[in-house]
Formats: sequence, C-alpha cells, structure tokens
Amino acid sequence: MKLIINGDFLAKPKTGMGQYLLQILEHQKWDYEIIILIPEYLKSSVKHIPQSIQKQIQYIPTWYTRNDLIAQILWEKTVFPKAVLRLKADIVWSPHSSLSYIPQIPHIMTVHDVIYWRLPEYIPNWKVGIYVKLLKKSILRANKIITVSQFSAQEIENIFNIPAKSISVIYNSSSKLAVKHSDFEEQEKYIFYEGGLDIRKNVPQLIEAFAIIVPKYPNLCLYIAGNYFESSLIPNIPALIAQYNLEDRVKLLGYISDEDMVKYIQGAEILVYPSLYEGFGIPIIEGWSLGTPVITSNIGAMKEVGGDAAVLINPNSAKSIAKGIQSILQDDLLRQSLIYKGYERAQEFDWNISARQLGEILDNQ
Repeated sequence: MKLIINGDFLAKPKTGMGQYLLQILEHQKWDYEIIILIPEYLKSSVKHIPQSIQKQIQYIPTWYTRNDLIAQILWEKTVFPKAVLRLKADIVWSPHSSLSYIPQIPHIMTVHDVIYWRLPEYIPNWKVGIYVKLLKKSILRANKIITVSQFSAQEIENIFNIPAKSISVIYNSSSKLAVKHSDFEEQEKYIFYEGGLDIRKNVPQLIEAFAIIVPKYPNLCLYIAGNYFESSLIPNIPALIAQYNLEDRVKLLGYISDEDMVKYIQGAEILVYPSLYEGFGIPIIEGWSLGTPVITSNIGAMKEVGGDAAVLINPNSAKSIAKGIQSILQDDLLRQSLIYKGYERAQEFDWNISARQLGEILDNQ
C-alpha cells in the first residue's frame, strides 16, 4: 500500500502544524510505502528533518518559487494532486486543512480548528477569503476528517454539517520532555506565557491581569515568548506594557529556541495560557510535562485538555486571570497538587498513541 503525504509544512518547523506532522512521522510504525511530497524549492528548509524521514521525501519541481498564500493554493490545488495521481497512491493524508481533491483515491485530512469560520477577522483580505471558500469545499470532499479535540470535532460537525461518524479525534502531545536543566541562570521569579501573540491568544488581558497583581508581588515579572511585529492580527503589546508602566516588569523575549523554551517553562512560577480559541493547546501539556503549574481558559479545547489539572479562568476577565495567578502564588498546597495532577494528566497525551491511532484510521479506509 502506498501512502502519500502532503509534507509542505515540514518546511515550516516552528508552526504548530509543522511540529504535528514531524512528531507523527517520527513516532509512526505504519506498514505502508510512505512518500512525502514537498515542493522542490523548499528543499533547503527541511535540512533539520531526521534522516529516517528524509529518505521518504520526494521533491516535486514547480514552475514557481514564491512562498506565500498563492504558492500554497497552487501546490494544494494543482501540483500536489497531479503528483499523487502520477505516483498512483492508494491513500492520501493531508496533515492540515488543504485544498487538495484527488478523485477515486481515499483522502484523510486533519482539520486542526475552524478559526477562519469562527473568527472572521482572520480573513484579512480577498485572497484569504477565496482560499477559505475553496478550503470548505475540499473539507467536505474528504473521505475522513481527523481533528485534535472533542471541541474541534463538535465545531467541525456544526459548521460543515459533517456527520460525527466521519470525524475522528486524535489528541496532540508535546515533544518537550521533563528533563531538568541545572544550567538555567535566570534569577527572577516570573510568570511565563508562550503560544503566539495574535489576537485570539489574549495577551492584552494577561498584561492587564499582571498589572492588577503587581503591587502585591514587587519581585515578580511576566515573560512573554514570541516574535512581535506590526500586524492587524497582533495587538500593540509594547504600547500596552507602557500604558501600565510595566516596562521593567514585563519582558518580550522574542523568538526562543526549543531548548531555551524548556528552560523558561521549568523556571517559571506559573505557565499562563489564557487563549480565546484553540483547536487543542499544546502549551498546556508542555507546562505539565516540565513540572510547572498551569492556568488556562475555562472554555473550548482549553477546558477539555486542562480538566482538573489546571486552574481554569475566564479569559475575558483580567480579574479572573489575576485571581487564578494569585491562587497559585498564595497556596503552596494547590501549587504542588497542580504539579502532580499535571504530570499525571500529561501521560495521557503521547505521540506514539496519536501515530498508532492515525495508522488504524488509514488501515480502515
């Protein structure tokens, strides 16, 4: 059996979908001939891929070398399907929502979330609007939909009217292991945030919540990981920090490596993840795996993943976030309980299990 995979997100290793694909491929033990297709001009962007996966990659020549939304449309709509037909695939897996449609070949598609349909502000122009319309058609044509939480499964069913029996839930996991780093030199006490800076991530509410508790904790800082740049989808975070006179207390760390991310999470008093909308929420598991108590939102996928192993707050209320932070800072028993429950809960999310479950779905097509 020949399985062909759309591998273009392997060239984007810092994205959630890039990490998802890489982790599944590293942990799978499928009995298939696996061929991963990637545009040839992205070859230099996948040098980080383990050699075991490199052997499965075929680079497909394209008449274009651009790397933008138009290129993604061309790849998913024309180049990738033609290559699939030429290579005579028995089954196709798109590890992200894709425009691809290949008649008469079973197509499994992972739909991580429905942000475009729930948050229309994420459609900033007509080009993205066209892409989203085409995307809906391809999602409806897929033979099987995989998603990453029960919350996302319900959202997909409601928005696309896809029968529940056509949707399977396979949870994500985290690649960050609980390995202690004795060389971490950060001396300040700090709360830590990671997970992106766009509007649904809700960083402004976190900064306001931190401003509420600052008078009680004069030695506490807030560290925010992620690249800040001007965009209609990214709030003016430096201006918010200045508004609350927190320039000396809130640090924008910018991009940090995976190794340093582990260190920052392990060194934090709390990991706060107050997102407004997610398909899953991997930072929650990262906090648990690394022994750091977690605060997250009491809605959607965050509530589903967090369960009773995190402090759940109202993400629309800075006061609620502040109360959640203070509850952990003031109660060491609660802190230790969350660390224990978090570690136990993290064991339920495993890339080996995810890869095995995906393989079972492929086998049944």
